[in-house]
Amino acid sequence: MLREVEAPSNEAGTSITPPTNASPSFPLAAGFAASSISVSSAVFMTNWVDVIKIRQQVAGPEGKNLFSTGVSVVRNEGVLALYRGVTPAVLRGMLYGGLRIGLYSPFKQALSSEAGEDPGLGLKIVAGMGSGAVAAGICNPTDLVKTRMQVAGAIGRSSWGVTQEVIREEGVIGLWKGTTPSMVRAALLTAAQCATYDEVKLLFTRQLGWEDGVGTHLAVSGVAGLVTTTVTAPVDMIKTNMFVNPVYNGPWDCVKDIYRRMGVRGLFKGWSANWARQGPMTTLVFVVNETVGNRAHAGKVYRALAAVLSHDSTLQDELIRELGFVIKEVRVSPDHAKAFILWDSYTGQSKETTRALQKTTPRIRAGVAKFLKARNVPRLEFRLDKISEDDAELERIFSWIEEERNKEES
Repeated sequence: MLREVEAPSNEAGTSITPPTNASPSFPLAAGFAASSISVSSAVFMTNWVDVIKIRQQVAGPEGKNLFSTGVSVVRNEGVLALYRGVTPAVLRGMLYGGLRIGLYSPFKQALSSEAGEDPGLGLKIVAGMGSGAVAAGICNPTDLVKTRMQVAGAIGRSSWGVTQEVIREEGVIGLWKGTTPSMVRAALLTAAQCATYDEVKLLFTRQLGWEDGVGTHLAVSGVAGLVTTTVTAPVDMIKTNMFVNPVYNGPWDCVKDIYRRMGVRGLFKGWSANWARQGPMTTLVFVVNETVGNRAHAGKVYRALAAVLSHDSTLQDELIRELGFVIKEVRVSPDHAKAFILWDSYTGQSKETTRALQKTTPRIRAGVAKFLKARNVPRLEFRLDKISEDDAELERIFSWIEEERNKEES
């Protein structure tokens, strides 16, 4: 039988109570940081493919294949030409990537009717299109400058020099040239990338029984990269040509010109280079994002597990004994150790003790995960080190707590 456990008191005699905001969430700042790190890292590592892709797209019908274009760039301009435009590309990746992917989860959660509920493919696509379009609209100047630096004949041009040239010849508004196809591309990119990743991951983990680990993340992101490349190829071709050719009056004018010169296949010019970039880029973005995001999410999950433990005195006492190294190593009182282990709370601790507890936290959480798994605690069907951004498991934990409380009252 579960029963409430009296909260320990601190040195001043004040009762130490568990946090009241233990409901699960993925902080916006953490999501932005994780996305910025993953996207900017991926952009830096794949910039050389982006240069080749852009050269193919602006070359017209006489453009060569991926390998031949790359060899031509290196032969005529040197190896460093493959990393032209990398500075604005990385800066754009930090802001654009942080917004594009970082806003996807909050948008998705806002569209869900209930917390923890899967919103379905349709709403995931809407969330992806919204976050992608917002990010592209804000970051269009950095994308335009990057693209103009990467075309042939841009040797020796700095990002600031290109920016000044655009403003001088086209005005400040010129930095937002091609915004429409850029926003459409980003909307399609994020919708295809994030929604595909979400749905395929659910298929692999829930239907096929794959473990939610790095291997699954690699496989799922590979599929997402293929879908994303195909969906965005035509809009990417239009966006690139509008960025480097001021003669076009708008997206439709650009489409007609590409079709006249190269036919329908012209809209998919640079697909192979795009896939060579989007494949590893999507993989890197989601694997890094999962890793960084899971660390940020782990604290909330831990408190949810603690909420379960705090209602079972027998299980609680066993855990305190098993994790007794905290009391011994940190030299904290048993009551304060209990408060920390159960509620992740530092209330009433000295600064030295708090720092010691913080250093010990990873070992404590690993011990809790091992403890729960060994005793098969009801409804806790996942491990702490395999936490996903999906809050469905947490909702089941809170539902179980409520059910047990209702049993006690009846």
